[in-house]
Amino acid sequence: MRELILWLLWIHLACSKIAEVSSINEILESHYTLLYFYTPGCVYCNGFDADFVYLNGIYDHNDDLTFAKINGHRDKQLAELFRVTSFPTIKLYDAHQKKIAHFRETRTLPNLQKFIAEFSSATPNDATIELPFEILSSANQLDQLLLKQDNVLIAIVSKSSPEWSNYYYPNHFYSQVAQSHPNITFTVVFADETGGDILERYQVSNFPSLILISESGLKTFNSFSTNALTNNKLEEEDLNDFLKDTKERQDFHSFKSLEDLEAHVSSGSYEGHKQIKRGMNVGKLTRESVDMDSEYEELLRHIEL
Repeated sequence: MRELILWLLWIHLACSKIAEVSSINEILESHYTLLYFYTPGCVYCNGFDADFVYLNGIYDHNDDLTFAKINGHRDKQLAELFRVTSFPTIKLYDAHQKKIAHFRETRTLPNLQKFIAEFSSATPNDATIELPFEILSSANQLDQLLLKQDNVLIAIVSKSSPEWSNYYYPNHFYSQVAQSHPNITFTVVFADETGGDILERYQVSNFPSLILISESGLKTFNSFSTNALTNNKLEEEDLNDFLKDTKERQDFHSFKSLEDLEAHVSSGSYEGHKQIKRGMNVGKLTRESVDMDSEYEELLRHIEL
């Protein structure tokens, strides 16, 4: 039975599209193959795809380990031979020993790395993943970058946000867009950890947000918004629109200089309980300057009493 499984596996890999490998021979000659059974439209598979791509990246330097995706619905016979009854399913095939290891733990990166280490000689190397953007921690670091680059994009985000927890994945939308704009230096500031002086300089009071610094001035998205309920996301569409030279959206703002940006934020009008937020609440509005009756009426209007 094992010889039959091996024979069918080789035929399948020779005839199907293999993800994340450069040739069919890499699969046929590989000592180990990590098999990922999936089905199109599977929510859990879609959620695991990014992890699979990342794993392939950190194990890419191992010549004896190959990654392969198998469509379980299309290749039902192969799925049956490997006793695949649910998706996604991960197995590791050892061609030398003709053995199949079954992954049964929770699909986390530490568990998957432990599984690969237990049933193969492959080792991970996070350094093999090269980010197409820089991570900024201070205004001084940004200034050094601006001395060398004409166009610098800053994404100000939170590492704890679900959209950015896997920012280092090769297929993260920020990395994908960065690779399509070689004339712009992409950077990230994790505002919940560091970079406070960058936020203060550019009057940032909300994130996720964007700032594009170029020879023509500054362009911002969501950087001084005070409504976190409606301005709490930065998606690929926003990023692509922001980088286009077409007519700006209402939530995009352009300034000729940093002074113009500061003047715009300082002149902003706010109602009732809303505070001026310059550089994460570095504002000039004091409680004494707010009329208590107006504030109370505004509060009643918002809670609809």
